[in-house]
Amino acid sequence: MDPTPELVAHRGWNRREPENTLPALAAALAAGARWLEVDVQLSADRVPVLFHDRTLERCTDRDGPVAELPATELVMLPTGPAGARRADATVPTLDAAVALLARHPAARLFVELKRVSMERFGREAMLDAALPALEAMRDRVTLISFDAEVLRMARSLGWERLGWILETVDAFALAAAQALDVPLLVADRERFAGTHTVLPAGPWAWMIFAVDTAEEALAWGARGARYVETDDIGTLLAHPAFAEAGA
Repeated sequence: MDPTPELVAHRGWNRREPENTLPALAAALAAGARWLEVDVQLSADRVPVLFHDRTLERCTDRDGPVAELPATELVMLPTGPAGARRADATVPTLDAAVALLARHPAARLFVELKRVSMERFGREAMLDAALPALEAMRDRVTLISFDAEVLRMARSLGWERLGWILETVDAFALAAAQALDVPLLVADRERFAGTHTVLPAGPWAWMIFAVDTAEEALAWGARGARYVETDDIGTLLAHPAFAEAGA
C-alpha cells in the first residue's frame, strides 16, 4: 500500500474559512482537495444542514440547539470565530453543498450523520432527509457516523460506501467492527496515543482525524492510514510529498 495517505479537508479548509461553510469547501477545492468531510444534522423542519456542534454558540451569535431553528433562519446566520462572524459564510444546507460539489466531479465527500439529530428525530428521519440530497452523487459519497445502526439502515437502502467512527480502539471495538462489516473505520488520532505502532488490520481502511502537519500525516500513512483529515488542507497539499503524489 502507498504510504502517502489521501488528505481529507476536515469541514473544508477551516483554518482559512469558517468550518462547514461553502467558502470553506470552495477554498479546499481551489487548493486541490480531492476529498472533503462535512457534518450533517437536521434543522427544526428536518432540512439537512452542515454544522458540527450540538448547539450554535461556538460558531454563531445564536445559542441553543441547531434543531430548534428552521432552515430558513439557519441559512441566514453568519458563522466564524467569536468576534469575527462572516455574513458571507452562513450555515449551508446539504443541497447547497452538493450543488457546489457537482461542479467538481473529481471531488469525493465524507458525510458524517450526527447523532444529535438522530437522538432528536430518529435515524429514519435523518436518512429520509439526507439520502435524497446525496443521491445524485452517491458514487462519490461515503456516509460516516458514530452510530452503527444508522449505517446498517443505510446499507439496507443500498448504500455501500460506509464508515464507522470509533469511540475506542480496543479488542471489543474491533470485534464489533468485524461484525458491522463496513469498508472504513474512522478514529481520532488521540485514540492511538501510545498504542498501535501499526493500525489494526482488517477488512477495512483507516481514516484518522485531525492532523495538523504534513509530517504527521505522512507518519499516519506509514502506520497504515489510507485517509488523513486535516483542518489545513491547502498547506498540507502544498508539501512536496503530497504535491508529487497528486501530480
